[in-house]
Amino acid sequence: MRPSWNRPWKAALLLVACALASVITVTRHGGLLGLGGSRALLAQPRRERARDPNFDLARMSVLRHVLLEINNNYVDPGRVHPREMLLKGLDAIQRSVAQVLVLHEDNAPTLTVRVDTHEQTFDLAGVNAPWDLEARWREIFTFLQTHLRGTDVNLQDVEYIAANGMLRTLDPHSVVLTPEQFHEMQIQTGGHFGGLGIVISIRDGLLTVMNPMPETPAARAGLHRYDRIVKINEESTTNMSLSEAVNRLRGPERTPVTIWVTRAGAGGWAQPRRFDLVRAQITVRSVDHRLMANGVGYARIKSFSETTGDELTRALRQMREQGMRSLVLDMRGNPGGLLEQAVAVADLFLQDGAIVVTAGNRREEREERGAEGPGTEPDYPLAVLIDGGSASASEIVAGALKNHNRAVIVGGTSFGKGSVQTIRNLPDGGALKITIAQYLTPGDVSIQGVGITPDIELMPMTVDPLDMDLDADKLFPRESDLSAHLTNNRAHNGDHPAETVRYYFPAEEREQLRLRGADDVADDGFREDFSIRFVRDLLTAAPRSGRRELIADARPLLDRTRAEQVASVARALQPLHVDWEEGTDAGGTPNVEVTMRTSRPENTAAPGEAFDLTVTVTNRGTAPLFRLRANTKSDNPMFENREFVFGRVNPGETRTWTSPLGLCEFEGFRPGSSSLPAPGTRKVCLVPRAALSRTDGIRLEWSESHGHIPPAEAVAPLRASIRGLERPVFAYGWQFAEQRGSGNGDGRIQRGERMTMFLTLKNVGRGRTFVARANLKNLSGTGVLLHDARFNINDMMPGEERRVAFTFDVAQSFRQDELKLELVVEDEDLREVTSQKLRVPIAQAGAPVTAATGTFVAAAALELRESPASDARVILRAPAGSGFPITAQSGEWVRVDALDGRPGWALRAQGGGARSTAPRSLTFVLHNSPPLIETDGPVALSARGASINLQGTATDENRVLDLYIFVGPHKVFYLSNRDAADPHRMTFNAPLPLRPGANIVSVVAREGDDVAARRTFIIRRDGPNGELLVTPRHGDEDDED
Repeated sequence: MRPSWNRPWKAALLLVACALASVITVTRHGGLLGLGGSRALLAQPRRERARDPNFDLARMSVLRHVLLEINNNYVDPGRVHPREMLLKGLDAIQRSVAQVLVLHEDNAPTLTVRVDTHEQTFDLAGVNAPWDLEARWREIFTFLQTHLRGTDVNLQDVEYIAANGMLRTLDPHSVVLTPEQFHEMQIQTGGHFGGLGIVISIRDGLLTVMNPMPETPAARAGLHRYDRIVKINEESTTNMSLSEAVNRLRGPERTPVTIWVTRAGAGGWAQPRRFDLVRAQITVRSVDHRLMANGVGYARIKSFSETTGDELTRALRQMREQGMRSLVLDMRGNPGGLLEQAVAVADLFLQDGAIVVTAGNRREEREERGAEGPGTEPDYPLAVLIDGGSASASEIVAGALKNHNRAVIVGGTSFGKGSVQTIRNLPDGGALKITIAQYLTPGDVSIQGVGITPDIELMPMTVDPLDMDLDADKLFPRESDLSAHLTNNRAHNGDHPAETVRYYFPAEEREQLRLRGADDVADDGFREDFSIRFVRDLLTAAPRSGRRELIADARPLLDRTRAEQVASVARALQPLHVDWEEGTDAGGTPNVEVTMRTSRPENTAAPGEAFDLTVTVTNRGTAPLFRLRANTKSDNPMFENREFVFGRVNPGETRTWTSPLGLCEFEGFRPGSSSLPAPGTRKVCLVPRAALSRTDGIRLEWSESHGHIPPAEAVAPLRASIRGLERPVFAYGWQFAEQRGSGNGDGRIQRGERMTMFLTLKNVGRGRTFVARANLKNLSGTGVLLHDARFNINDMMPGEERRVAFTFDVAQSFRQDELKLELVVEDEDLREVTSQKLRVPIAQAGAPVTAATGTFVAAAALELRESPASDARVILRAPAGSGFPITAQSGEWVRVDALDGRPGWALRAQGGGARSTAPRSLTFVLHNSPPLIETDGPVALSARGASINLQGTATDENRVLDLYIFVGPHKVFYLSNRDAADPHRMTFNAPLPLRPGANIVSVVAREGDDVAARRTFIIRRDGPNGELLVTPRHGDEDDED
């Protein structure tokens, strides 16, 4: 069954959960270091690693340490396959480095590595042990270094890429961390840092305060929720990423930082207001707590950092003093952290016995951590909340409390990560996080890949005709969904909850959660949802402590809650004319006719159109069916897990349900806004504009109260297709010029000047833009202040040209020798992005520029330049006879007003022509134009063979450097055009292997390191008779992005 978290909205909700499947780290040979839960904004200033031009890749300073640790300490030597590790390491390199291609046939004794036009063959026959890898990697790295040095490829990154590619064959949690990543990891697990004490997010495209933390510099200064930070020190936050903003706000304690803030609403201000703050040590609480009604305490553990045990001890003491008689321990969404802290938390509630056992790769490497009597909490009733986002250290605590009968576990099955990692320092300041053990809960039970099963499972049900969710979907991806996950024969995969409660989750509450997002919570981060209310009521009514006793005593509450919640669902379904009666099984063989149809001719829709699926059932049997419902199954995430609810269907009765296949959004509402849709705003369900052309099967899976479901052959799978939109392609050119009255006017960037960057954009693609922007981003840091840096370029048609003018200041105090900017052109709806990093030298003062007047008339075809120099960039071309007003002069050059205040420079000697009476025909130079990729004819959306040939051409006015193709995550083709007779055009004929089901084919043509074009096709491989084949779900096939 395909996990329903592939639904786009659920994928968005759970992006953090995927990233945070955490690790446990332990003290082994040199310190306690670990990666705990995510606090996305707790990074200290990022320390970027400068490229070392003398770096010797063949020394393998990182890779040798990695191989040594794998050989000596990896938890399961049976998973170490040197040849596979070498191939995966090389595959990771070719996926990351455009000009590298690796050729290898299955079981072949050799492989060939290509770099651009060079290639070399390497022997695999002798690669049988980890140390055999060192010699082979040295040969390969020497070859790569020879042909990559001098390019934009960072050879230090290549070594890290290779190491991580090898580690991916072992398990999902062994990884090499760069020095920057390692530094941030240490800050996260430390739980404190120097900063201001605010949680920030990007809302409405602006840097927004989400939550000032109490008793911090931000709170004392009076910052409010939804304040907009428009400037940090002397740097605009326009187009600044979240991580960049964090790096600027964090810093050493007792250091100053100045921010400028705007505030909307009553008492606010539109003009930025200055706040001078001093950074302080910010301690991030990993435990939140409060005393709820009826003496029920509530403690939420967000992660396991160095202070978690002490924080929880203080919280429990405070709540006991306030009259706490029972406790809810909430570890939902807690990705784990430090093993010692998990042991400390479990020890608070246990008098004695094992808490966790760690077992390494040798029999003697077994360590048991147990509970100790002193400091144990009173034996009050205890309930633990977990879900699929509870991982690692959270599972240790839940498993120990469950297996010792101390607490009842409520919620959903946990993530299932039962492995232990340790950190090893690397010579360059990075670190290796490697799996050295698996942990066992009391009774030597492993949860690896299966998780902790709750005693009482809570499953939400939402009634929404546009997005029905009566069946509890798999909200969280789990360990068993990850490629190369570990296994353990001590894991019990057949556990079931003792009780299950399906509860009504109103569509309005679900919508609020989706719209606001995880970072938009009340100041104290507390939401009393159904799960909290349920366990509060369970503990209030509990006369006894102990897991089994709590379950037994809860049965009246469970029965009452089930009845109330099902009744709520039934009431919500009544307006939809669905009878949700459970009914009595009348027996008999079901006889159900089923039809499927879509709302579009030939079952084909285009982006921006409504696309509905209608299922009709007729009960031809003699007994009624009860709670009949169906779920769609499809390779297309947009078509997956759509629910069709029929309820009771009497003999001879026909019922129909229609569900949208597109995405449903509030009309006029853009995700990422701090304001919510107005009440009564209509929802529209359309195929997203970004959808690519593809064809997919849709089949139905059924359920009925008494198991009387239609047979599989009742309805054949339906094929539904999307015909994607043509995409815009942006060619662009730019020039820099001083704003009038600023600087010396010579067109060169100098300190102390206010500059304009004139940008000319042309849509050279076949499709229009929708919601599109041209943004300028500052990469130089303090000393460059952006003003106008964001322009809408919506509804830009093919062939249309537009011009915008970015503005910024370069401070007199700016000390760098070059200005670093990034130009980003993106269409938000189409998810098309073009970007280029610009490096512009800071110029010294040249020849003086003086005012001049008159008219310049080109004597011949003319090229205007950015500054008064023959090697300056050409910005505009004009025919002979073109006339321009003269505004300044410098030596033999004159500056003219090319168009609407946009200056250009020409040699005075190029003037003196006769003015043409024809309208001026000016051509702004487009310095960068991504290659145009064309295929020889339309690409078929499906094929029946194991491979196809893709043929076509790539053309570019400047040059085509090379072209490569991916099928899914696998790079299958590379062709260099470096030494071709025609540098502007290349043809390709690529054999592409196809796996069964859906294949994402990406064709990339490069003009250079910064300019590339991509075309993406989704090609289905069907069976030899055209039957639908199921797309594989595990392995590298799932690692495309």
